[in-house]
Amino acid sequence: MTLTAALVLAYFLAILISLKLRRHDVQSRHLHFLRAFFPNWRFYHAVGHRPTLELRIRGEQETWSDWIPHFPRAHRRALQFIHNPEINLQLVEQTLIEHLAGDLAEMSDDEDVTDLVSYRLTIRLANKLALQQAHSVVPQPTQGLCYQFRIRLIHALDLQGDNPMVLVSPTLYFDPDDHR
Repeated sequence: MTLTAALVLAYFLAILISLKLRRHDVQSRHLHFLRAFFPNWRFYHAVGHRPTLELRIRGEQETWSDWIPHFPRAHRRALQFIHNPEINLQLVEQTLIEHLAGDLAEMSDDEDVTDLVSYRLTIRLANKLALQQAHSVVPQPTQGLCYQFRIRLIHALDLQGDNPMVLVSPTLYFDPDDHR
């Protein structure tokens, strides 16, 4: 048996053993900060609902805009095979939304959503996206602008069907000078 065949066999044995072992979730609050560096691999199990972030802004006319879904997509270039920070950031943003949806599903009734790290990080992401959206609508946003975000579960095969709402944020105000 050659060395290559032995390594391939060892690799598949390691995969088989890891599939048979019991999995334990990490419950440490401090380790939740590191979750952004690890992708959410649940999409391999089945085709189902995908959590998405949607935003809307209320301007000076006191009317809300339509809900605008945030689907992180970037234009591909050949150089990105070597260095692709934009795509990596967008993957982290989507992973954050998936972690928030998972945290909400696992949360008990007596827990507060504002205590979740994923919720606080999603507020920061929504603040950034709402500020970008406000700049595209109004060149110089004023202090009176506010926004809301929601998390919806979009089914991959039925986009127009029943897409349940997981979370709707309260009305949030942002400072246009805030560039966190």
